[in-house]
Amino acid sequence: YSESAAQAFASFAKLSYCGPNPGVYAAAASMCSALGWLDGSVSVCDPAQFAVTPGTVRSFVGEGSGAWDSLSGLLARVEPQGEASVVDSGVLISIRGSIQNDANARRDEQTDFVGELSGCEGCEVHRGFYESAGALQQSIMLNLQELLCIPGSCTVYVTGHGSGAAVAAMLAWMLAQGDYTIGTSYLFESPKMGNAAFAERMGAEFMGGRR
Repeated sequence: YSESAAQAFASFAKLSYCGPNPGVYAAAASMCSALGWLDGSVSVCDPAQFAVTPGTVRSFVGEGSGAWDSLSGLLARVEPQGEASVVDSGVLISIRGSIQNDANARRDEQTDFVGELSGCEGCEVHRGFYESAGALQQSIMLNLQELLCIPGSCTVYVTGHGSGAAVAAMLAWMLAQGDYTIGTSYLFESPKMGNAAFAERMGAEFMGGRR
């Protein structure tokens, strides 16, 4: 665990609530710029020794989510900025949590479990979060390819708050099944996502067996 990394990832989770608006590009780039600020202050990512690569911030929305911005997030290429950096070269993905609209309300209320998670025998997961991750997957994959983040040779980091954290965890599993390396990630206040088998498999896959 790295407190500095957790704070940096929390800033990205917070920024995703701005939605797919033009201002998020400049905000994300300046929030974690390797160039520093004119007044001499440091970026939120400086203590964790990583930075956003200029020109690589992207926003994305989910397909068929009921409203254009009801399911969205942002991603960017990140690069280490020192030997003690907590991240390797890769892409950081942040998924927005729920906001007050009908599409998000319907998603969060789909609490029945489904056993459709690929590569996870015996796993049952929250239908709303699972379907949200699926709705985002194609858009995210296209953006990863555009940023030359290729399966088998690229590390992906995920973050999010609330339901965004739950969807981010589902995406981490899906991307890992697609041969992406999932780096140490930070999720905030995630609700329950699945059954005990899912928790055990997630722990074994990403936490060395810890739940």
